[in-house]
Amino acid sequence: MFSGLHDIDWSSMEHAYGSADEVPALLPALRSSDAEERRKALGRFYGAVHHQGDVYPCTTASIPFLFELADDVTTPNRADIVELLVSIGSEAHGRCDGPYGGSEAHVEAVAAMRGRAETLIRFADDSDVRVRRAVIPGLGLFIDDVDRASAVLRDRLSAEPSIVEQLPVVEAMAALALRLPEGAEAQAMTWFAELAADRAAAPQIRGEPRNQRSVQSAPRPGPRARRAGRRLPQSWRILRKARCSPAA
Repeated sequence: MFSGLHDIDWSSMEHAYGSADEVPALLPALRSSDAEERRKALGRFYGAVHHQGDVYPCTTASIPFLFELADDVTTPNRADIVELLVSIGSEAHGRCDGPYGGSEAHVEAVAAMRGRAETLIRFADDSDVRVRRAVIPGLGLFIDDVDRASAVLRDRLSAEPSIVEQLPVVEAMAALALRLPEGAEAQAMTWFAELAADRAAAPQIRGEPRNQRSVQSAPRPGPRARRAGRRLPQSWRILRKARCSPAA
């Protein structure tokens, strides 16, 4: 594991608090058998390497190793690593999609995430519900094959029993439609119109604003997952539009 980690000149890069030369020690600590060591390493990663959502060259350089950690079933708390990856990718995507564009590190981070599309799809079918929950927002942002992404998201919606997992699936499809409207918007509109007409679906899945109490009382994703997906609720305008259209 971590092949090539020490071939990278980490000391030539910086994070929020100076030299990034600590990153090669933080990454192995994320899979430590000591829970406190893992907690401190993850906190330091968010606090310095991904400080307040920033994506530095050292953040981008960490992505392959974070995927290696998340893809190893012996890594404790894999969902935390997946959540971190989606947060990095989502923040980078937001910068690239913003009015001023992104830095080279942002562009490379998005490319790295999209280059691991098959791994993200595999995480969406993971046996650990926390891993599945953490990866869902990334499916709308980092899979460029619209038909594949749509099929995966439809499968996830039917497979997930909890509204806590179902809502991010619908939001991810809407995010995909916003990102790739030419290919995905028609599919999203058709699917959302079907959901709006499905009286067996939860009101929140149908896009109805009432009866939110059941969601509020359910277990919630962690704060980092909510930050990673904070741009997604704007995509519900597609769902609201679909509710006004007849199902195909």
